Amino acid sequence: MVFDKDGKFVARYPENIKDKNIAENIFNSINGKNGRVVSYRSRDESIRRPAPFSTTEFLREASRIGIMPSKAMSIAENLYMRGLISYPRTDNTVYPRSINLKSVLKKLENTSYSKYVKEIESFDRILPSRGRTETTDHPPIYPVDAPKEDLKGDYARVYDLVLKHFLSTLYRDGSKTVTEAEIDIAGHIFLANGQRTTDMGWMQIYGYEPRDVYLPQLVEGEEVKAVDWKMEEDETKPPPRYDMSALLKKMEDLNLGTKSTRHDIIGKLIERGFIEGNPVRPTPLGMAFIDAVRSVNSHIADPEMTAKLEQDMDRIERNEMRKAEVVEESKRMLHEVLSHFMNRTESVREIITKGLNSGQDIGNCPFHEGKRIMLMKDRFTYTIRCEDPSCRINFKIKRNGSVSLSDEKCPVCGLPMIRIIRKGQSPEIKCIDPDCAFNRENDDYGECPSDHGRLVLRQSKYGKRFLGCSNYPKCTVTYPLPQMGKIIKTGETCQYCGAPILAVSRGGRRWKFCPNMSCEYNKKRKTSEGTDKKERRTRKNASKS
Repeated sequence: MVFDKDGKFVARYPENIKDKNIAENIFNSINGKNGRVVSYRSRDESIRRPAPFSTTEFLREASRIGIMPSKAMSIAENLYMRGLISYPRTDNTVYPRSINLKSVLKKLENTSYSKYVKEIESFDRILPSRGRTETTDHPPIYPVDAPKEDLKGDYARVYDLVLKHFLSTLYRDGSKTVTEAEIDIAGHIFLANGQRTTDMGWMQIYGYEPRDVYLPQLVEGEEVKAVDWKMEEDETKPPPRYDMSALLKKMEDLNLGTKSTRHDIIGKLIERGFIEGNPVRPTPLGMAFIDAVRSVNSHIADPEMTAKLEQDMDRIERNEMRKAEVVEESKRMLHEVLSHFMNRTESVREIITKGLNSGQDIGNCPFHEGKRIMLMKDRFTYTIRCEDPSCRINFKIKRNGSVSLSDEKCPVCGLPMIRIIRKGQSPEIKCIDPDCAFNRENDDYGECPSDHGRLVLRQSKYGKRFLGCSNYPKCTVTYPLPQMGKIIKTGETCQYCGAPILAVSRGGRRWKFCPNMSCEYNKKRKTSEGTDKKERRTRKNASKS
């Protein structure tokens, strides 16, 4: 229900009605009628600062800005070794009194957050926020110094995250005004809620944009005009998938792993092909593995089993248990699990094999009606094959990028074409058969100047494209390529080094380059471009005068 009173606002029925007839009766009884304000309440609330960074919360925040937990931890450890942040493996969320916060702030005065640093320094008292966990081993993660040289890429983003989070814990709380109203329409009560941020506080450091909801000031008993009515029909939805942030939090809640191992556990699950994406999806291999584990009469798949081992190790630290006791109990549990698996070896093999063969459905087979083309993934390759075992579509390709089936047919062999998408690169259209002449021709960018082999487009295991000689390993010539934009063949050869001249098309611009980055061709091109820019500026200034 949308009302109009000095601006439009929304009121909703306070409960979800599961009977469609009841919902329609209520809707028909209020349709076309105005409402009367039964009550209106307003209160001020604070928007509390975040608690200091523990390892888990740091990794969760890093995942929200697109940095995987394992990579975020690796960068944090590097920044720690360089003396820029504190030790990044900690459960602590309370700054110990031994940290001289004013001294830390002094070192941060020349960072990009200098405005907030100086404002915090001007406070009569610096009272940081506190979390629920206070330990004595390591402090929360915070910046201990400013970098002497500019950080690049994800290193800059991770340091910026630690810096702004630290300052946010020292700044002031935000504040908001929350309003609530009850509106009567034909005897049915509708609820309206509003929120207006009155002080951004620490959120201005973090760069948050508050989601304010408009609700005008109302007076009890006044009439408000209804300008729009809507009855929404919906279906129950499954819970959303875990993203990396939620997965880390769930692991912490279930006591799976520790602050030092959770990011590594997630990294290994990805590396071994059990999960993929963000939000996280289990792969067919991952689901088959869990089915196999659960088919065995064992508690190895229960979170409680792992949690108990972690708790027992904590008890050792507190001198509540002896190490020998925990080791012996662990041996007994693992021996029992292993014996269960040994007794069901064939069954486990069958379940995992079936899961591997199920794969991901990517489209219809053009040769066998009613059959689907499936994409199976293992650690290093994709297998693309038809459900019909007699079909000629059964190929392996190197695993990098996401694969989907195209509507096009290969002009050389008539097989379906696939589309491969890699981060930052233009989509690549290839024949489903990796050995097809179409692929060989498309990936051939010219003659190798060293041994007259062919320079072929390659992808590294990290998803970086480059040119390499077809006679590798006899010839080790390689050339790096720009990772963004489309690479175009020109048919020209560099007069200085003999490598093929290529072009890049990106963002409406196109320019030529020699893949040999140290070549004289590139130096002269840059000099020429600089001269052209200077001449254009001169002409532009002359036209203005």
